Amino acid sequence: MVPTVAKKKQAREIGFYLFMVSLAMFFAALLLSYVIKKHVLDNQPTVRPDLPWLLLPSTLLLFTGSFMLQRAVGFIRREKIQSFLFNLRIAFGCALGFCILQTIAMVQMLLAHGSGQPIESKSYALIFLMVLVHVLHFAGGVAHLGFVTRWAHQGHYDHESYQQVFFAGWYWRFLDTIWVLMLLVFYLG
Repeated sequence: MVPTVAKKKQAREIGFYLFMVSLAMFFAALLLSYVIKKHVLDNQPTVRPDLPWLLLPSTLLLFTGSFMLQRAVGFIRREKIQSFLFNLRIAFGCALGFCILQTIAMVQMLLAHGSGQPIESKSYALIFLMVLVHVLHFAGGVAHLGFVTRWAHQGHYDHESYQQVFFAGWYWRFLDTIWVLMLLVFYLG
């Protein structure tokens, strides 16, 4: 028996949501390990890490791209193809900019750590690892968004068929949330 289009769509949705839940648990474990390391194992006063300033503009790019991607979803639902494509291109550009700024910030973190930052090396290494893992997940999202953008320009989406764009939007919002939580944990705890 051949699965119907509706069943395939439903299976993709279930797979996507299971993927998101597993990512949420993974990042929650990373954040919890950082808090446990700082407050239980080290039992030292909180030292706020000296994070690179490029994390601020990269965060702004992240939110701008998320907003534009959400607008793109709204435009494709209303069959406004030109506005959809424009917003999708802006979102993709923001995603690329985020990855570039994050890469530079990661190099700055490595160089600062190598120059003897007054931060405990294990906590700093954990911060670096969490930012790296986030950037790697984001790079996967950028690759997906690149395919979605290419397929959009080939005319694959309309008001009835835009599931991949929808998934890209949710994945991006998820990474927005994780990024904000990570920054809050770094600065507050």
